Amino acid sequence: LFSSGCEIQGDTGGNMTDQLEWNVEGTTAASTQISTSIKRSGNSSCGAVVTSDGYAQMRQQFASVDIATDLYVRYYLYISVMPDGEADIFNIEEAGNNDTEGALSLRTDGTLRWFDDEQSVDGTSVVALSTGTWYRIEINYDAADEVIVRVDGTEVINAGTHTGDAAGDIDIGLCPLQGSPICSAADAVATLYFDDIAIN
Repeated sequence: LFSSGCEIQGDTGGNMTDQLEWNVEGTTAASTQISTSIKRSGNSSCGAVVTSDGYAQMRQQFASVDIATDLYVRYYLYISVMPDGEADIFNIEEAGNNDTEGALSLRTDGTLRWFDDEQSVDGTSVVALSTGTWYRIEINYDAADEVIVRVDGTEVINAGTHTGDAAGDIDIGLCPLQGSPICSAADAVATLYFDDIAIN
């Protein structure tokens, strides 16, 4: 449905250009950046760089009509600076950015949590992520059944039942604000990079 290696360069300052490859929003223009130094493959990665309480998000509508069958999302995550408070790093939403159906959060200790569309915690990982390492994050989202989150191929969260509907949008970054279960407009500081993103 969609793939991105964050290879389309931003402006001369390294900031991502809105609606070039992603719809981007942030506290400042520098909140969403293209990095050519921290990358998993190719020439660059997408960065969410928030140095003062705020947010940075990259949004993609992969379907104009919500999809109810299994969705598989894979991306690579590099944590340069761990969030100073629990923050969403991934949201799946109804098409048109209307309602959040589920969200993956990163906590200050490096563990992950999955929230459903009623803002209830459906699962928490035991293994903690560290700074300075690329991780493969996989999310298998079934609107009718379950959500499975894997890190480097190992299942870390399995929400056997959850509340959530069909979806058509994703947000990645730091503290995506649309319907976010735990983030407000100014409560996160972190530096995260994303690469080789795919939605199937």
